Amino acid sequence: MRRWRRTAVELFLMVAIGIIMALIAPFGTAAMQPGIRLVSWPLFILAGYVIFRPVSALGNLAAAETRLPRWLTIPLIALVASLPLAALIAFARGGMQFTEEWFGERFLTLYAQVAGLGVAIHLLMLFLFPAQRQVEPASAREPSPKTPSEPEREPEPAGTDAFLRRLPPAIGRDLLCLEMQDHYVEAHTSGGSALLLMRLRDAAAELGNAGLQVHRSWWVAHGAVEAVEQEERRTLLRLRGGRRVPVSRGSLPQVRAALGDRAGV
Repeated sequence: MRRWRRTAVELFLMVAIGIIMALIAPFGTAAMQPGIRLVSWPLFILAGYVIFRPVSALGNLAAAETRLPRWLTIPLIALVASLPLAALIAFARGGMQFTEEWFGERFLTLYAQVAGLGVAIHLLMLFLFPAQRQVEPASAREPSPKTPSEPEREPEPAGTDAFLRRLPPAIGRDLLCLEMQDHYVEAHTSGGSALLLMRLRDAAAELGNAGLQVHRSWWVAHGAVEAVEQEERRTLLRLRGGRRVPVSRGSLPQVRAALGDRAGV
């Protein structure tokens, strides 16, 4: 799912959760007027989304770097992100003032409630947007038949092993390209696709000279390129299997140097 579509879906879910919370009226909000509650809860949830989103991204990157288990990173993310959100809710519940009631003995209870709700919503997002996608069968990509003139794939440098070991066995190691998807990298092989929790630049660094980054969101293996195509003002690389990858203007010199006669751009 593209980033802007996923963000739109997430925002819709946040508003829906806010409306449900307004109807349930938990955490002592039953005393609020129904109309105020119906406006306040969606705003609280949206504020939580704005706070949780970057904290979650940083937490996921930290987990990828340190190999922390997911069961540990989720509560850590919730504990960090819930503090400013709980303070915001306490400020609102205190009549837009820093009252002793809400920033005193009741704050810890509110903080725990917000953290619990944050964990629940975070788990819901992980369920709806899993880090690992279903493997796409190679037949679904309609690979083009190999012709006698097709260049042989270049052998994989030894440095690529660290990255290739991350790939699920079901999709194989015939890596074609990498696509940045939000905080993940989607690896496309001739056998399918899988999402990996890492940055594109880190993946490209692990793969070394096996390919090059042709766009801020795309990395391509040298041996995967079949042809270079022009579409209006855009330059595209056609890969084995028919996938087309955009090339940024700034990357054109690198593409020319790497592909030689095949570049034609």
